[in-house]
Amino acid sequence: MLHKNNFSLFSLTPGSVYFIGFFAADGNITINKNGSHYVEITSKDLDLLESFKQYFHLSIKISERVDSNGSNLRYRIQIGSMSLVLELLKLGFSRRKSKTLKIPIFLIHYSPIS
Repeated sequence: MLHKNNFSLFSLTPGSVYFIGFFAADGNITINKNGSHYVEITSKDLDLLESFKQYFHLSIKISERVDSNGSNLRYRIQIGSMSLVLELLKLGFSRRKSKTLKIPIFLIHYSPIS
């Protein structure tokens, strides 16, 4: 099981690379005023978030979110991990990634087939 501050993506596997890509599309980084670091991913696909939990052995809750007009149900996982946030920052992500996102160089050369 991964502990809260001992989460690593640097062992590049198809699952961790998929997580990075999904984070790039539907995730965000939050550092709150108390200094707690979180990675959050929101999706309409509950099974996908369940598979992330299972793949990374996470014991976190998946919460439900409904849009203010009540029309769209989404699911969210929030991983409290300073080490995961720091790894994503090292990969070139930022807290406001939608305006600054670039493809991390290691992903351009990554191939899961040896």
